[in-house]
Amino acid sequence: MKQTLFFFLLTAVILTGCKSKEKVSEPKDIGPQVMDILEEMKDVTRPEFAERFISWNTLQEIASDKKLVTDEEQRRSMRRATKKEMKVRYNFMHMRLKSKGKRYGINWTDIKFIDFTHEIEERGGAKFCYGLLTFKFRSSKYSVRTSSVYDGSDYVLASVTDLREM
Repeated sequence: MKQTLFFFLLTAVILTGCKSKEKVSEPKDIGPQVMDILEEMKDVTRPEFAERFISWNTLQEIASDKKLVTDEEQRRSMRRATKKEMKVRYNFMHMRLKSKGKRYGINWTDIKFIDFTHEIEERGGAKFCYGLLTFKFRSSKYSVRTSSVYDGSDYVLASVTDLREM
């Protein structure tokens, strides 16, 4: 199960695309970074959304750095991603967040940060940060799962998924 979750999250990392506009140096800063993205969900286009995540080029650079990713299988897995797959993944994340937000009646500009918890996991030398962002809209609480990958100096956002009411 844990391995399946890892590969799902790795796929999220791999399938992210375009240019990364944002990096954060501390895992605790991922929560506010994701809040910024969510607060813009009402008006953000799919290409603008994708620009907030790890780029294909950055992913390839991380995968090629033997000091960052010590395991050859892990490097191959990260290199397997195509730009098209990454674009599709971002489009899917964007669509799911918007559709679930609409289902819950969330006005993205009025959400309030509650908490961000995270854990760092290292696999094959690659360092990932998995988080749970909790926010509220009106009297209801919601959460999203996040994943980020460490590029040697900063954490680069890889996915924001699984919007749920708590």
